[in-house]
Amino acid sequence: MNDISVSYCTQQQLEKLTEFAYLLNNDIEHSSTFCSKSKGAIKEELLGGISRNCVLACWNDDEIVGVFHCYIDKARNNADCNMLIDSRKGDYNAVARLLFEEFRTSNDIHMKYTFFFPKENVECVSFLDSIHASRQVNEYHLILKKKKHNSKVLTMNITELPTDCYLSFMGLHDSIFPGVYVSGADVIKDIRKNRFVYSLIESGILIAYSVLRLNRDGSATAEIVAVKESFRGRGYGRAVLSYLIDTAFTSFQADKIDLIVDGDNKKAIKLYLDLGFEVATENRCYIIQG
Repeated sequence: MNDISVSYCTQQQLEKLTEFAYLLNNDIEHSSTFCSKSKGAIKEELLGGISRNCVLACWNDDEIVGVFHCYIDKARNNADCNMLIDSRKGDYNAVARLLFEEFRTSNDIHMKYTFFFPKENVECVSFLDSIHASRQVNEYHLILKKKKHNSKVLTMNITELPTDCYLSFMGLHDSIFPGVYVSGADVIKDIRKNRFVYSLIESGILIAYSVLRLNRDGSATAEIVAVKESFRGRGYGRAVLSYLIDTAFTSFQADKIDLIVDGDNKKAIKLYLDLGFEVATENRCYIIQG
């Protein structure tokens, strides 16, 4: 470790950083779920991170050993973190500690750090356990391929969210998912750009909705499915999700749809599997409070 150094990255290092992150993140034992898989998307993410001073690299002379990259949500004082380290080139725990502490000491002491990665990345588990990070419920990453889906759009009046329901949507979303990574305002800001909201409204009341996010790689994400508490258990969640699936495949020509679900949400998991989703990875989630 004598020749090891850590520094914030510049645009001049972008190509080298992209190649390193692409190779590491496509190896499940070293990958991070917050990081994209395609080289083009990774390059764009790193470029944005460099402009925000949120990308560090650990170097052994001119060779990259590890990269730390995060997305900061200032409103929630949270950073979603990617930690990509090649343990063949240096001790994982030592490199991870150098990267994380360098970033942590130069940012808000109250910042919360969230790590989300496949369970096969046992070296990241070991590091986070060693610094007493708080382990959360495991989450499943599910994928639905076009030929596998079993969804049938039910005969309910599901439509794109009307503009006069934007305020009620934000209120319902933020009450169901307080503190979630994407707020109701975030969804509305991107609506009909890369996010689409499908709603079920009865007697002027928004009772259920789903949020579709289109990704750069031609896939889509069923980002959110929610039902107002007093209307649950009536099939409304299945209806708005089925509508989202049908729209993603027929209107947007998505090649696949993915979603994330907590491992302890058995009812939701059963619904998704019934609709044809398959488990792609099981992810671990850790949080470090400032």
